[in-house]
Amino acid sequence: MLWQQVDVVASVLALADPVVPRVFSEAWFEHVWAKVWDPWFIFGMTAQFVFFLRFFVQWLASEKKKRSTVPIVFWYLSLVGGAMTFVYALRQAEPVWMLAQFLGCFIYARNLMLIYGHRRRLRERAEAADETTRANGGSDAPNGP
Repeated sequence: MLWQQVDVVASVLALADPVVPRVFSEAWFEHVWAKVWDPWFIFGMTAQFVFFLRFFVQWLASEKKKRSTVPIVFWYLSLVGGAMTFVYALRQAEPVWMLAQFLGCFIYARNLMLIYGHRRRLRERAEAADETTRANGGSDAPNGP
């Protein structure tokens, strides 16, 4: 039976750490197994999957460019996955996860703000350059002798 095999592994691990038998007991495994059927488990696993996707997308983008790169979708997946994981941690009353994901979400949002701010500045510079070109009669050089 599975529990007997687990007990053998736990007994071996107990030699290294006396906490192991208490953690990996039959009651612990039953408790974990019961959580698998909780709808919040599905939500938490979905959150972790979204969070994982950011690494997968980053890897694909880097392979495509043949250099390390971080596409904007990485930050969106980070923000969505982090927010979902925060909600899950809140529901499970896990303060370590709550703090980590809460702080992480600020970093992800700030990165998106920096990206869009940079894009806005580039667009404004391009528009100003176009306006200068039009004012000079279509030439980049100023009018005059």
